[in-house]
Amino acid sequence: MATRLVHDETPPPVEMNPEAEEDQIRELGFRWTKAVARRDARGLSELLSERAVMLPPNGDSIKGAEEISRAWQRILALPGFRMTFEPQRTNVYPTGDVAHDISRYRLAWNGPDGRPVRDHGNHLIVWERCDPDGSWKVRSNVFYSRSLDGACPLSAC
Repeated sequence: MATRLVHDETPPPVEMNPEAEEDQIRELGFRWTKAVARRDARGLSELLSERAVMLPPNGDSIKGAEEISRAWQRILALPGFRMTFEPQRTNVYPTGDVAHDISRYRLAWNGPDGRPVRDHGNHLIVWERCDPDGSWKVRSNVFYSRSLDGACPLSAC
């Protein structure tokens, strides 16, 4: 599947409607942003692949749906937490088993001294089609901070 792309093998042809698939990915992206806005860690965890990886700014990778879910629970519980996403681009790969969703994010929380901390940057979600039901799940969740010099709550979890 997706590994074929890395090894330059020709993937098998997949019959799909690219527009419909992109609409489905956009809808899942909206579910993601709504879950973040509601501080719904369970809603986020339902979208994660068991093989998911989260790459927070200025931090180590977080691997597996359970660990990522625990990290999001801590992040969403931060005092003054607010996070928004502005969708930029959605693309489903011709193989039909991988897609990506690119957005800009804005993040704010209250630091240890109670003062607001703000961050913004780019956000990438790589989606994979999971067998046997063919549903889409988050395989990678990557944040690229454009403003944060120090530790981010995403990396402290």
